[in-house]
Amino acid sequence: MEILNQQTINPDLHCVYHIRRPLHRGKLNEGYIGISIDPVERLKQHLRTPNKTLKKMLVKHPDIECEVISQGTEEEVLNMEKSLRPCRNVGWNIAEGGGKPPAGAHEGFLHSDSTKARISKAKKGKCGGANHPNFGKSASDETRKKQSFAKLGRRFTRKIIMCPHCNKTGGSNMMYRYHFNNCTHFMIDGMFFDNITRAIEVTGFSEKTIRTYCSSKSKSEWYTIPRTVEVAGSNENEE
Repeated sequence: MEILNQQTINPDLHCVYHIRRPLHRGKLNEGYIGISIDPVERLKQHLRTPNKTLKKMLVKHPDIECEVISQGTEEEVLNMEKSLRPCRNVGWNIAEGGGKPPAGAHEGFLHSDSTKARISKAKKGKCGGANHPNFGKSASDETRKKQSFAKLGRRFTRKIIMCPHCNKTGGSNMMYRYHFNNCTHFMIDGMFFDNITRAIEVTGFSEKTIRTYCSSKSKSEWYTIPRTVEVAGSNENEE
């Protein structure tokens, strides 16, 4: 899930964003309304959200999209969220709007007293305090240096490769899944595209959106064509 108008976001302003399905565009009483100074990072957090309604929708519908509908000061966006979500359980929101995130994020999902008691009993006396194997110990400077050295560069060891058909680069796992022998042509609304890179440049859609619609039946005019199939007039269509 990506933000449709991400390029218009002003990093100095707070944002009001709308997570919804395409059929809910313009219907602000549907879907999920949220606010954030960094909506891109906030979307990642939503994948681990305690909001069961939102989580269910994210899993159930592959066409979920997000759009920033307003930007302004913190007070302005809080007031707008309050007006759009004046009470709990409106759309996919479970909490009342107007509170600073993550205020209210866990509302409606409190453990029962019996559950709390079972959790407490299961954890009591295990790996806590004096029972922890490292209780009272501290790593030596030498050990810390070894730990630091062992992790140096770990994040950048992934091998980056390039697809010879579309010149897209990425990690080997995802590249071999969608590119090389699996790199296809794309037909979008009657327009032919030789590769995914060209389709993104012309249509402005993200790679995820294009692949989702081409693999689903929701848009019959969106589909992929194997490179082994020749398409008559394909060069003319792309131009």
